[in-house]
Amino acid sequence: MQFIKQLQLEKDISNQITKHSIIKTYSNGEQIIFQNIYKDQISFIDSGLIKVYIEEENSSLFLYHLESKRNNILSLMNIFSNVPSQVSMMALQETTLYWVPNSIIRELLRKSPKLKSAIFKSDCYLHQNLINTIKKKTSHSKEDQIYDYLKIKLEHLKVKKTKVTHIQLARDLNFSREAISRGLKNLEKNDKIKRESGWISIPLILS
Repeated sequence: MQFIKQLQLEKDISNQITKHSIIKTYSNGEQIIFQNIYKDQISFIDSGLIKVYIEEENSSLFLYHLESKRNNILSLMNIFSNVPSQVSMMALQETTLYWVPNSIIRELLRKSPKLKSAIFKSDCYLHQNLINTIKKKTSHSKEDQIYDYLKIKLEHLKVKKTKVTHIQLARDLNFSREAISRGLKNLEKNDKIKRESGWISIPLILS
């Protein structure tokens, strides 16, 4: 359990989390959380990569990625209130989560300053990611947003190239397919990306 080592919690708290956890492994593309659905649990990310996004009636908007090394607590911000999830989440590679009931977490928070600090830091991390997304949407060009999306995706997946369709880019970034096509052509023209047989790579990452 990598997340236990990373959190460095008190031994009895770690034992309680392990004891009350329901372990679930999600395959690539499997839905983890549906927006507007209430889940009375928090999750510890042991391994894998998660895409966090907002869904609307006919579109969606990518927000950020979650992985265990950068942030290994998925609290949904509902530990103390009965509110549904405001976002959807999907596994982008095989992902293992440890789900723990909120009632257990509330009890452990009273005993563990380290757990309280870890959850607070996690919520701050998610909040900062949302701010960064808003900044990019308001101050970056569509071309820059496409580039940032691809770069972050490759870095998180730890791969040199990826296959992503115009439709998926348009859906995640909430752009038209025409805007995606123009952006990719300009990025390729300016040697920021390379495209070959449906694969996209970034020379900066390859070097």
